[in-house]
Amino acid sequence: MNFLKKSITAVLCGSVILSMGAVLPGTFITVHAATFNNINASSVFIKQKQYDTCTLCANAMLLRRAAILRGDSDWSTITENGCRSDLWYEGIGMVFDYTYRNIEVSYSRVQYDAVSELKEVLSQHPEGVVAYDYDYPHAILLTDYTNGTFYCADPANNTPSGRMNVSNALISVSGVEGYWYVESPSLSLSGSSSTIIPEITTVNESWKITSDSGVNLRSGAGTEYSSKGIIPYNTAVKVTKKTTVNGYTWGYITYDSNTGWIALDYAEKEDTSELKNLSTLSSSSITCGNSVTIKGEALGGSGLYDYCYSYRLNSSSEWVDIKGYSSAKKVVFKPKSTGSYYIRIKVHDSVTGKVVQKGITLTVDNAIKNSSSISTTKADYKSPITIKGSASGGTGTYQYAYYCKKSSSSGWYTIKGYSSSTSVSYTPVAVTDYDFMVRVKDSSNKVAEKKFKVNVSKPLVNKSYAKSDSLTFGDEMKLIGSATGGTGTYQYAYYCRKSSSSGWYTIKGYSTSTSVSYTPVAAVNYDVMIRVKDSLGRVSEKFFQINVNNKLSNNSKALSTVIKKGTAMKLIGSASGGTGTYQYAYYCRKSGSEGWYTIKGYSSSTSVSYTPVAAVNYDVMIRVKDSAGKVTEKKFTVKVTK
Repeated sequence: MNFLKKSITAVLCGSVILSMGAVLPGTFITVHAATFNNINASSVFIKQKQYDTCTLCANAMLLRRAAILRGDSDWSTITENGCRSDLWYEGIGMVFDYTYRNIEVSYSRVQYDAVSELKEVLSQHPEGVVAYDYDYPHAILLTDYTNGTFYCADPANNTPSGRMNVSNALISVSGVEGYWYVESPSLSLSGSSSTIIPEITTVNESWKITSDSGVNLRSGAGTEYSSKGIIPYNTAVKVTKKTTVNGYTWGYITYDSNTGWIALDYAEKEDTSELKNLSTLSSSSITCGNSVTIKGEALGGSGLYDYCYSYRLNSSSEWVDIKGYSSAKKVVFKPKSTGSYYIRIKVHDSVTGKVVQKGITLTVDNAIKNSSSISTTKADYKSPITIKGSASGGTGTYQYAYYCKKSSSSGWYTIKGYSSSTSVSYTPVAVTDYDFMVRVKDSSNKVAEKKFKVNVSKPLVNKSYAKSDSLTFGDEMKLIGSATGGTGTYQYAYYCRKSSSSGWYTIKGYSTSTSVSYTPVAAVNYDVMIRVKDSLGRVSEKFFQINVNNKLSNNSKALSTVIKKGTAMKLIGSASGGTGTYQYAYYCRKSGSEGWYTIKGYSSSTSVSYTPVAAVNYDVMIRVKDSAGKVTEKKFTVKVTK
């Protein structure tokens, strides 16, 4: 067995290595069952179990990625502990060459420049390379070389997990002296023969599409990437990056605000020796108060570019600098007033000194302001809601469009499409929250919208009442609060006033109390008001009039309290106070008797006569009743002599 010429005591990560003999012969089969993303999923990578097992852990990750590429569904069962008996020599470290699950792995020393050699090895081994630095000593799994950068997974527990830039690892690629790689089977990624994404170079080139059917703008450099659209034949594009993938040359461009890659095999490079000014504005029309981005771009010439940005109003000949000559390729310009502006961009070639300028017109309008309104934010079911369109600013005449929807819905219902109508009505068809929207559009098609929210509920109905509409002075006025409809819980407020007064007296302010009592302070007519308010603040009120009368007084009498037998006793009914008209009832009995004899029941008669049948004392009672049913009685004695 061959051992590394390093002291075991110097190995911090258990990286002393031995060979277990020659590689067993096997069948070399090329398979590609996984994508780049599959083998770089976070679940693929693991951390070392002991401080000295970095080489073992890195090789376990190499085997896991190889198993995924081979299509093994049980790749996750490959672990550091599971590999230990086959890959690890206890007390010494990692073996040189080994076979595990029919995956043959070989070890090699770096023969020339480590960076160049490992880049070349990675181009043939998408499963990765376990790289070892003897001087540190430490091992990592190099996963890929992409866009000029090595990426890796470091098994050390004090480094980030998963695939990362090699600059975050404990060792550098330039210090690597040996490495493990998969000898067999030969593996490749699905859709690609290599894990390497070729280097991307920065360019400044002008190309024109030559394919009659146009060319796909793709999200990445490769036919496996999705198309973001078609760039038509004969379209001129600016290429800022180039790379080569699977035999195609790809160019990175911007087209219609979309960025992506096109196959330059379907385009033709234009002569860019002439300095061209390709500067642009982010918009040719803005509203005052907003900004526009000026982007300086150029092609051709002989050197680096400097840009100068300035403007003038079309009504003026005076130029104003936005930014003087510099390498800045982008500036933001915010006009202070409305009008038509002429934006000038100058491009300066630093070698030839040539300057090419370009002028672009910018229109700055007043901002269109939507000041539309709605008649209410709390509406009753089936009651019309009025929306009024109003606007200011912008350009020319306005057109309005009106929409609504139930707040729980996503789609808008068009009440009325764009027209000059400044008012519409809409009657809600459900008890729910509604969203309303008014859009206003000016002559330049600039649009401003305004939204409202309206709660639609059943009408709030005040069903409050007074227990009685007539009282005797001194009695309590009893008021009952009651309501239906509206939203949520109700609160009630109770007020009264003398009918001859203007100001209201608060018996009880808003609360959940559904009844109150009040004792009037005078025998007059009272106005009573009960207000009910729902949880949205909508109020309904109800009015009553209550008559408060003086106490009913019985002023009845007998014309004589001493009469002779055979003579009629004359009784007079009389009253004051109370409410409305009076009715009288007349009764008598011999004194000492219990039952009363009805001389005349309740009627409007204010007098009756009765002739006693015996010469004894008689008890007489006269009752008076008012319109409210209040009754008062009066008793006296009439003496009947022989």
